[in-house]
Amino acid sequence: MRSVAYLQYTVLSIEFFYTMTTFQSMMPASIDTTSLPLPASLVGTWRRFGLFGPVYEIIGVGGKLPNGDILIRVRVVESGEELDYRFADILDDPKER
Repeated sequence: MRSVAYLQYTVLSIEFFYTMTTFQSMMPASIDTTSLPLPASLVGTWRRFGLFGPVYEIIGVGGKLPNGDILIRVRVVESGEELDYRFADILDDPKER
């Protein structure tokens, strides 16, 4: 049986997660997007999933998500797999030289 303290911690964790998720969903509207590159300008460039992940090539621009983000079509170099990847995540990934 779980202790009361554990259950309180769980409830607080869930409330914190919900608050942060709600806050993050509001972020795109409050961010100055004038300094962001246009999604189409990234087509033909290469990036890496995180610092040590595989390299991918940006091959196309997809649709817009309900939260305002844009899907970008990428090809993983190692496997040739093509997938849709969020524009916000691409901006976080390092450029490949």
